[in-house]
Amino acid sequence: MDRYSDFKNELLQIRADVSALLEKASGLPGADSHSFDNWKKTCGDIETQLSYEMIRAAVVGAIKSGKSTFVNSLLRGDYLKRGAGVVTSIVTRIHNGQSLTATLYFKSWDDVNAEIERALVLFP
Repeated sequence: MDRYSDFKNELLQIRADVSALLEKASGLPGADSHSFDNWKKTCGDIETQLSYEMIRAAVVGAIKSGKSTFVNSLLRGDYLKRGAGVVTSIVTRIHNGQSLTATLYFKSWDDVNAEIERALVLFP
């Protein structure tokens, strides 16, 4: 088996273990039967995403805090570049494939401005 399949199977096992724990926890005396619904849905979503051969994860942290190093360690390879300065300051999507390639997609100025307009609504 390749590393991807091993990793996928490991994630599925962890998901199954967490789902079993959530079922036990929701049956505890005094526990609201709906307390764990969001977590159960998340576990179901993980299985759905894996069935599509797509894993979605967000790694967020301060600049130079080791996010790329963490992802490389998680994927057991050297896929994301690391170095001096800000290297991976954009959304990075990683897909399983036969070769190491990169495709960059840039937003139009209209898209950027629309996002700024939506963000400004949050300010008082």
